[in-house]
Amino acid sequence: MENEWLWLRTSVFCAKGHWHRILEQIQIFIDLWKPQQCIKGFRLEFNYLSGENIRFSILCRDDFKRLIVQKLDEHLTSLFLKEKFSVKKPVLPVNGVFLPHPANTVRYGLYNVVGVNTDNEQIGLVISSAIIQALCHEPIDEESILTFAFYLYAGMFKAFSNCNKVFDGITYTNLSGATRSDQIDIEIVKNKYENGKEMLSEIFDEIMRGIHIGPWLDSWILTCETEIKRKSGNLYSQEEGLTQTGSGFINSIYKHLGISENMKFMLDFFINETLKETLNQ
Repeated sequence: MENEWLWLRTSVFCAKGHWHRILEQIQIFIDLWKPQQCIKGFRLEFNYLSGENIRFSILCRDDFKRLIVQKLDEHLTSLFLKEKFSVKKPVLPVNGVFLPHPANTVRYGLYNVVGVNTDNEQIGLVISSAIIQALCHEPIDEESILTFAFYLYAGMFKAFSNCNKVFDGITYTNLSGATRSDQIDIEIVKNKYENGKEMLSEIFDEIMRGIHIGPWLDSWILTCETEIKRKSGNLYSQEEGLTQTGSGFINSIYKHLGISENMKFMLDFFINETLKETLNQ
């Protein structure tokens, strides 16, 4: 009888400053159980609904589901007890009807797994693996998330370049979908860009020249290339196909990194300014 696979939906609640430790333990857990052939893959999403949390979805065999739940509870509870992670006090009044879930806990079934058996499934798996490899070493904050997202953006451009597809700043502006919020000060965004301008240009230049950054970025670029080539034979025009494919990559980055509207605007500003600098050289 063929094994039945299902998504086990878990939410690990803890302060963002400790997320890197959670990622580290998730990798240990996956490495422990995947060889048992009861886990096929996993997906990660940074989330802020009902408290700061990481959505950890595990594609596991149905007959191992209860065991995986038990072992994951034991694994993470042991970490929480050992490390005694700090807890943020909820700010009242809270948005929405429900109070935040307690920090340093694991909850199940709070969301649905979307993008399964679609074009975005492999993209989500690759981004999730990259999140662990790139972000498990140091505390995570908004700046590190923005920088990581910039690496993925630049990797996407490299993939289009490798496939001999034109992808310039004008096209990018049309597909990013970010708009400026009244709550964001454009001068602050400009200052952030100026302070990190050299670093962003260096990142973009190294990736476009094919300098090795890490296996997680290599895997991301290859996945993007595969998707671009797969869609290149469709009937729509090159411009339409480019826009659709690029939008899919960008939306996946937004989703898995929990990118807010303000962060979207900053990312778009950073990448567009970097593109202008590159195209003018």
